[in-house]
Amino acid sequence: MTFAGVSIYLSKEARLQVQQEVRLLYANRKQLEQDMDALYELVPLWQPFLQNAGLPADFRYVALPFANTGNPAYWSVQAKQIPATGLRVNQAVDETRHPLIATEKVSNFLKELRDKYRENAAQVLLRYLRNGTLTTGTSSGKTQAKSVWLDIDSPSLLWKILARKIMIEQREPAYRPVVKYILYTYYGGGQTLSAIAQQLRIPDDRFYPYNAWLRTPVIPFEPSYPILVRLTDDEFSTVWSASNGSDRAADASSIGKIDLGFPLLLKSSVRADGLRAPATFYTINERRGIQAKSCDNPITLAFYGSITPEAFLTYNDMTSQDVVRPGQIYYLQRKAKRAQIPFHIMQRNQSLRDIANIYGMRLSSLLRFNRIKAAKRSGAGRILWLRKKRPRSQPVEYQQLPPEPAPLMPLPTPTLAFTDSSAIPATTRPEDSLTLTQLTVKQPDTITVEPNIVPKKSVEIVKQADTLRPAAAPLPTGQKTVVVKPVDTALVPPAPAATSKESTKKTKVTARTHVVKPGQTYYAIAHLYGVTPNQLYNWNNLSETTPLEIGQELIVSPTHKSVPRNPVTVREPESVVYYVVQPGQTVYRIALINKTTVDNVMKWNSLKDYTIEVGQKLIVRKPE
Repeated sequence: MTFAGVSIYLSKEARLQVQQEVRLLYANRKQLEQDMDALYELVPLWQPFLQNAGLPADFRYVALPFANTGNPAYWSVQAKQIPATGLRVNQAVDETRHPLIATEKVSNFLKELRDKYRENAAQVLLRYLRNGTLTTGTSSGKTQAKSVWLDIDSPSLLWKILARKIMIEQREPAYRPVVKYILYTYYGGGQTLSAIAQQLRIPDDRFYPYNAWLRTPVIPFEPSYPILVRLTDDEFSTVWSASNGSDRAADASSIGKIDLGFPLLLKSSVRADGLRAPATFYTINERRGIQAKSCDNPITLAFYGSITPEAFLTYNDMTSQDVVRPGQIYYLQRKAKRAQIPFHIMQRNQSLRDIANIYGMRLSSLLRFNRIKAAKRSGAGRILWLRKKRPRSQPVEYQQLPPEPAPLMPLPTPTLAFTDSSAIPATTRPEDSLTLTQLTVKQPDTITVEPNIVPKKSVEIVKQADTLRPAAAPLPTGQKTVVVKPVDTALVPPAPAATSKESTKKTKVTARTHVVKPGQTYYAIAHLYGVTPNQLYNWNNLSETTPLEIGQELIVSPTHKSVPRNPVTVREPESVVYYVVQPGQTVYRIALINKTTVDNVMKWNSLKDYTIEVGQKLIVRKPE
């Protein structure tokens, strides 16, 4: 048989081993169907990693775990290989069970094995299954051989891989999943899976079975882990539109595109016949579009859209090496030369091609308008010109983006002490291999517990110069105060230097509070007020393990300055009109709302750049 482009010759005993594994797959049809469903959903996400590592498509049969081996890890990663592959296993996460992270790191490790020993793909697989590492082993002496001989001494896992390849390739032409799911990657640091399900309006079981890597209720902030969610075609379109269009709540990543509702997306009622029947068409930014499904590629999408593959690549600013993403909406018509709005503020992790697709403009125009020579990632916060070329006399401008959410402050982790004083191996799973009688928990030497503070609506913070009032200091009679003791200085901005007169005065700032409603979580409340859950814990002397109670009041801003929820225009007797900046708004958006120009707003308010702050009062109209 052939595997990864290499001829595989089996001895009689080896052939009997493969036949036995095939019979086991026949006997367990349900497991085989689950494996085929998993490959149908995962292979489009695995393909870029395999291509980057130069691994043939047959390695997909290696990546999927084997249910009857007792090892739930993807790529059947063994304990010895975890340090070599760079995978992380601890009390919070098990990256060997993350389908994307495990595939990325193991495929890179296999590439290193191939480059070091200069062997063919089948030989590299044999070395990997024998727990090979970069520091052990020698070359087989059959560098880049065109064939491999397998006997009974070969790794037993290899028989399962070959049997899986035989069975799936035999059944794949007639395979039709009961429910076609598309995997959606969602980054939800600080949230729980239940909170994400409520936010996306999907059942909780849509996270099964690809998120078994998570061992804690809350998803870690650092590093950022993608959650895999199974969605139907229609659900994917809705979620994708909400993540990239006007339905998404305004946040730090939505400035500059969400406020104006791009891309303009409308599902088409036109249905094709015959071979083109599986296609789902859209109108995207007034152009014909099509939604990619699993296993689609530029050739199939071009066929559905009745255009050539070369035209499809041109319309979407793609090359033949680019991978089609399931669920994504692609253009079937040439995009416009310019966008419908003049400017866009580039966000973190956003490429120029992403921006061109959002506004339905050609990437070549975007590069020309902004005098960018190559299609590469530009700096976050850069103001891009979308309708005309930036004048040479005008320098490149940036707007300061809101800071990224701070990572959660972890609670003190108990130290596990074994009777033999040996260190815990990286692959040890306490819930699988340890009992309470096998370990003792070392408590911290000192534990300081501060009393919980029940905030009131009329709460004040008394601050004297740069120093806050000590917690033990007596409070003035009849005055309700809360003394905030900063835990993480990175989360608390430094106070401005006090003058000699100000050093003797006390500044009173009213704190902003929130009353907990049914179903709300720390993350939901933090997201509502644009803060992090860690800040809520610090301001209220709480932790993520402290349950919220309905009606409980939380401090959500210790130095709150009242900002109207809705845009407010204040007119003064001199006929000068002011506008109060709202969250997520830009100078361009404010000028558009008040029917003036960006230049006027910049000139009237003596702004040196496009940086503005929430609550800032700007002049938007002056008498002639």
